[in-house]
Amino acid sequence: MRSGQRHRRKFSNRNPRLLYERWERQFDTPLRDMLENLQQGGGSKTSAIFEAIQSVSLQSFQSSKLSADTPRKLILISDLVQFTKSLDFYKGDLNYQTFQLSNEARRLHTNLNDVGVEILFIPRARPDRINRLVSLWTNWFVNQGARKDGFKVLWVEG
Repeated sequence: MRSGQRHRRKFSNRNPRLLYERWERQFDTPLRDMLENLQQGGGSKTSAIFEAIQSVSLQSFQSSKLSADTPRKLILISDLVQFTKSLDFYKGDLNYQTFQLSNEARRLHTNLNDVGVEILFIPRARPDRINRLVSLWTNWFVNQGARKDGFKVLWVEG
């Protein structure tokens, strides 16, 4: 790459219009599309939320490419209803102490040390289960090492 090309690339990264277009193309549009699909519902026969969080933790938060001082934050947009062959939050017990002693809890253990967690909670569960569902997830995140001072659950319309 010639020095003129290198200079233009550096400059283009500082151009507010180009930065906005890149943000819109790589983040805003995909996020809006995903939220629109969520509102339409259906489509999936399972909801493996724990497993998705494990994957993000391994691929992003545990990456050797991150320096120790890089802030780590997980934003989860979900109804928090885990539904897999081995774990059913539609019908199953939502007591965290019981869950914590299960084989599933051991299998789903995730390193979230020093990760800030913000949950945009879409309340779709039966009303009588919502408080226990949020409590279970709150306890799980804290026990996985998530930062208590960086933990939030915000209810959103769904």
